[in-house]
Amino acid sequence: MKKILFIVLTICSLGLLGACDENEYMLDDITTITPKIEIPEDALLLQGNNGETVTLKAALSNPAGIETVELVCDAWGLDERIEVNASSYELNREVTVPVSAVTGLYVVKVTLNSKNQLTLTKEINVLVGMKDEVAPTFVLSSDTELQYKASFDIVLKLTDNVGLKSLKIWSDEEASVLDSIELEGLQNYDYTKTVTLPASYRNKTIAIQMALTDLVGNVTTNSDAPFVFKVNVLPETLYLVGGATEAGWTETAAIPFTKVGEGKFEILARLKTDGYGFKFIAERDWDHGVWGLEEEITEPLPSEYQGALYEGTDSKNIPPVATEGMYKIEVDLDASTFSIKPNKIPEQLYLVGGSCIADWTPANGILFEKRAEGLFRNYSYLVAAGGGIKFLGQTTDWGPDNWGKGATENSLLFDSQTNIDMPEGDGFYSIDVDFNAYSYTLTKQVWGIIGDATANGWDNITPMTLEPMDKGSYKWVLKNTPVLAGGLKFKTDASNWDYNFGGTGLSGEAVSDGGNITITEAGNYDIELDLTPGNYTYSIVKK
Repeated sequence: MKKILFIVLTICSLGLLGACDENEYMLDDITTITPKIEIPEDALLLQGNNGETVTLKAALSNPAGIETVELVCDAWGLDERIEVNASSYELNREVTVPVSAVTGLYVVKVTLNSKNQLTLTKEINVLVGMKDEVAPTFVLSSDTELQYKASFDIVLKLTDNVGLKSLKIWSDEEASVLDSIELEGLQNYDYTKTVTLPASYRNKTIAIQMALTDLVGNVTTNSDAPFVFKVNVLPETLYLVGGATEAGWTETAAIPFTKVGEGKFEILARLKTDGYGFKFIAERDWDHGVWGLEEEITEPLPSEYQGALYEGTDSKNIPPVATEGMYKIEVDLDASTFSIKPNKIPEQLYLVGGSCIADWTPANGILFEKRAEGLFRNYSYLVAAGGGIKFLGQTTDWGPDNWGKGATENSLLFDSQTNIDMPEGDGFYSIDVDFNAYSYTLTKQVWGIIGDATANGWDNITPMTLEPMDKGSYKWVLKNTPVLAGGLKFKTDASNWDYNFGGTGLSGEAVSDGGNITITEAGNYDIELDLTPGNYTYSIVKK
């Protein structure tokens, strides 16, 4: 018997728990539960004559419970209270329009009084003895005389004497403009929509259409005179294509520009003297923006040229250059202009910056070694905390030639506002600058000796020590180190042989990629490699 009673109690407990789950809101603060009144669209505005009945409809709900529903229209003397005492109520009440009511618009207020002391009121409009033939109105506040980029605001003032039902906004030119809202009988509404056109939008204007509907069904549109906004959508990318470029006319091989500002792009590229010229495209296809010339130019472009761009698939090719070579091409799509300049290669190059011994004083600039046309190299100890480095074409001042970090990794930019940082912190670096590719490379290094005259043979270096480890230090040393008879060279700790020095005899000029240095007598030696800019030397002295 006890077992049966225990089972019954358990089942009842589970049932109660289940009931609690179904009414979980009862565990919350009921004062936070919001009542709702939903009036059907066809019941927001009613029409009737004196002595006729109109039907007031609404769906009312509140999980905390509804105590009463009030219907009030002071002009009619209507003041009715309906006892509900439930969580929902369907209002479907016929009300007689007073015989004495004058022609006009009346408002019946529907109020929900909740058990949690919250109230909510909605309005139902009633037209008596008349039909609404007045169309809704809208006024555009946006300035259509301005030219916008990708984004602009549509700002409207919407009004109707009876009540607004809905607003629809669209454009036949761009699907993303579409917007539709329900206005629920409001007589006034301030509408704002921010339109952001995609980067692929190439038209210079966009026509915005709208349809405003009131509760009676009157519609006002601007289809005959759409709002026309002036736009110039600037793409995020730009590519170089054409027979006078290394990409040819294959759009998928087009060469990317570097974006340097809103609508501004630049590139360092080789231009040829043939191939029917070149164009600019927004993407690697011909569908999202093509720029060329408005009128054909039959003569080759001079080495320096600036001109106007014309957008469209019917644009004419920009002609080839008169002299083949590397050119800096700058494009400003906002201003619809472009320019080309031959890549400037300085005859000399100097290192400055707070991260090197020269500091930011041009007169203290450290000379680079010129390895070939446009190729320069410098060895220096750099510190990360110094604020970086830059390159100068002279030591008199900061003009006319100076270069810093470009928009992409390891790229150069003329008159750049960005310093070049140390990629691996403090240390001894080789700094290689390539003006043919408009790039630079910083390689952190440890120098040593290698060869069959050393303990590690030709497999690994015997590391040397930089003395001291600080800005302005260039000497790598090994003190009293054992050396065998044989050959040796100076090399970095890298696995490749990109950086190495050889020479002739036991002292003299350190020659890049030079021959082996011959050691004729085994013993202990003091060895020094001095990479002072402009005077690379070494010495090997027997103890």
